[in-house]
Amino acid sequence: MSSTYPSGFKPALSAYPSVFDKEALLDDDKELWLIRIPDNVEEADLANLKLKAPSSKAKEKALAKLEKGNDKFALYKVPTANEDTMEETEEPIDLGISGHEMLAFDCLVPSRQDNGKLVFAPKQFEQYLILNQVVDIPDSTAYAQAVLETPVYKRDQPEGLKMRFKPYGYYSGQVVKDTEVKVEEEDVKLDDVKRKRVTEEDDTVVEKKKAKKEKKEKKEKKEKKEKKVKKE
Repeated sequence: MSSTYPSGFKPALSAYPSVFDKEALLDDDKELWLIRIPDNVEEADLANLKLKAPSSKAKEKALAKLEKGNDKFALYKVPTANEDTMEETEEPIDLGISGHEMLAFDCLVPSRQDNGKLVFAPKQFEQYLILNQVVDIPDSTAYAQAVLETPVYKRDQPEGLKMRFKPYGYYSGQVVKDTEVKVEEEDVKLDDVKRKRVTEEDDTVVEKKKAKKEKKEKKEKKEKKEKKVKKE
């Protein structure tokens, strides 16, 4: 966009210079680094942080460590597509470091020539770093042993009720004795006797109904026969 200036005037840069100005970043000795920090960490907390120079050889090692209150943090280099593959035919190696989406970010910086407006940076990010919180994972073996040694108290069975349904994987922690097996067998036999008794009762009812029907049919035939004799 061309502009004309009054006689005796010339274009002036923005009155608010910044170290991130587009014009300042044109220097070849300067690099852009993108660092992601948690929301509970301030920029001022990184002021005196000493870190090692990022290298593709030590991809899993922390470049720096930070402590704030009771929280611990470690600074890592985000692996890029060219660094976390050994060969072109191999798949990327998962190092357990997050922040891969940062590789697609573009940087906006102010431009003094455009009166402080944000424009795309003249160069790409040289390094991608992420500050992750360090979580101390306790040894699960000790917790598992403590759970194993915790006594399991037997639940009192309500009076008049008996547990019959045992879901898959059920274990009461008690050895089943032969007497308990016999009791269960007696219960099964008792159920069979009850079922047989009900079946016999049903058969008796059916026979009674059948006999009653036959008696009724005989009575009707006899009445019809007597009516026929009277008419003659």
